[in-house]
Amino acid sequence: MTETIRPESAKELQDYLKSGAAHRHSLLAVGNQSRIRRHSPSAHPTALLSMAEMASIHWIDAEDQTCEVDAGVSPAMLDTALHPLGLCLGVDAPHASSGTLGGLFMAPDMSLLHGAYGGTREQVLGATWLLADGTEIKTGGRVVKNVAGYDVTRLFLGSRGRLAICTRLSLRLRPLPRLEKWWTTTDPLALKAPCIRLAFSPQCDERAWVQTFAIQDAPHPSFTAVDPIIAKERKAMTLEHFATNPLRHAHVSPPCDWRQNAWELTAHQECLQAPSTAAGQGVPHRVENRWLNSIAAACCPNGERFLAVNRDGA
Repeated sequence: MTETIRPESAKELQDYLKSGAAHRHSLLAVGNQSRIRRHSPSAHPTALLSMAEMASIHWIDAEDQTCEVDAGVSPAMLDTALHPLGLCLGVDAPHASSGTLGGLFMAPDMSLLHGAYGGTREQVLGATWLLADGTEIKTGGRVVKNVAGYDVTRLFLGSRGRLAICTRLSLRLRPLPRLEKWWTTTDPLALKAPCIRLAFSPQCDERAWVQTFAIQDAPHPSFTAVDPIIAKERKAMTLEHFATNPLRHAHVSPPCDWRQNAWELTAHQECLQAPSTAAGQGVPHRVENRWLNSIAAACCPNGERFLAVNRDGA
């Protein structure tokens, strides 16, 4: 049976790693394990390192629209703290209440706000990490315009726990939308309207559900106004489909027909049960990066590293 280690502080986790745990065991960093079945279904570590107990919001800078949080903070917890300040994370992903921000960005999970703010990892400005031997390093920074040197933050995020364990995150924040309105449409061309914040289609629904901001009138003749409560119920349904299905596919071009599966329409992401042969990119990846072992060895030259934590290459 896999043991679960739940450190309550970065210091406790660091002491555990310095004791040689990564050398003796196969370790996998997790949050509340809400995404592990989809993203690492074949991983068989001897111990799980859960960051869920490390869940503090250290600071929020409302003027600069940035914050620093522990990796165990949930997206819902952060958005609750940000709402009175007129801010939000800019990510609308599955497991907002049950998952952690560390899991969200390390997975990476999809976001219905991809069209407005980009992918989930684009919200990360910097992070604090622990290597397998307990060495603490910091990457990136707390400012939005930080382009000096190699982007080690993205490298570590993309390793999904193979190179380092994330303990803290510096995040970019977004203003809450003004004059939020909800609409439906069946016209794919209508989704090119510039004021669209998010657009999605639930499974077996021929309509696109669209959220706009800062406008009073419909941005396209095909738009029909809908009750926000109903729209948010459909959004929750769509996120649930993405959370429970094993795969998604980012298509090169927008769909002409979205009636069968759930879709995030601004980035053309389709929820799938099986891999797609269409042009685009399947997520999560199932191919082991040929550079991963070399990079892992460079991160811990003394020989200690996180071993065999992701045997399927996800």
